Parts: sequence; structure tokens; C-alpha cells
Amino acid sequence: MPTPTHDLIASSVLDSQVDSVTFSSISGSYRDLILVGVVKTAATGGPSANLRFNSDSGSNYYFAQMVGNGSTASATSSTTTYVELGTNLYMSSDFTYNFIAQIMDYSVTNKHKTVLSRTNQALDPLNSGRGANAIATRWVSTSAITSITINVYQAVANSTFYLYGIAA
Repeated sequence: MPTPTHDLIASSVLDSQVDSVTFSSISGSYRDLILVGVVKTAATGGPSANLRFNSDSGSNYYFAQMVGNGSTASATSSTTTYVELGTNLYMSSDFTYNFIAQIMDYSVTNKHKTVLSRTNQALDPLNSGRGANAIATRWVSTSAITSITINVYQAVANSTFYLYGIAA
């Protein structure tokens, strides 16, 4: 069996503030994708970070999430209009938000897509400390993923996004 490799497909290093980054025309020549982000934000508070595939904004994303901060933990599940990268975020200009999302079988057209994402997060000051998220999402579509939009509220310069293809 060949050794899988990670090939850089696309990258974006911001030179100004934006609310989203899109990788489009994604080749179907890999088995899986890995999306990595290191984000600084100008926002305090603000919405959570998320992904959309092929501009799909319908309620076609189902997720289960675990959140913990070292002393408390919780779990939730829901249907939403995007792939959640982290909820209950309390973004602030002194915090760097990191995420990694593994997108399995993104180019296969006979089954739904699965995403496993892991993040760090700054929790609302009313809660205790910073924490981590682990989220499993199913995109209810058999379409091959050809574009990914990363929505991150007020991401500032030097935030980075990398998309890797996993060759089998």
C-alpha cells in the first residue's frame, strides 16, 4: 500500500481584514482534504467560524460537538447551514484561533461527506478559561466538493489558511 502524502493545493495569507476566504476549482484528484487555519481577529465577541461547501447555504449540515476547558465539558448536536469550526467563541484581538478540518471522500459522488474538525477557543469571560472543540459534521450531499468558503468574522492581516490534498 502506498504511503499517503499531503500536497499543498492552495493557501491564503491575508494582507488585510476580511470576513471570508474561498478556495475554488478544487481538483477531484485526491481522496481527502485537510484545511488548516491560524486566525487573528479584530472582533471582540463575534460569531463562530464555519465552512460552506459549493456555496450551499441550506440546512444540509448535521453536527455533533464536544467542548471542554479542563474543568467542564459539554456536548451538543444540531442541524445547521454550515460546517461549524467552533462555537461559543469569544473572539478578541489578543487571541489566535487555530483549526484543522479533515474532509473525507470529498470528491466521491455516491455518499455524503464527513468532516472532523478540532479547534482551540477563547471562551466568553463569563465562563472559565479557554478550551477546545471537537466536531463531527455530515454534509448531506453526494456532490463532489469543488469550493470551500471559510467564514471567519473580521480576520486580520497575517491570518493563514492552507488546503492540502491527501493522495492515497
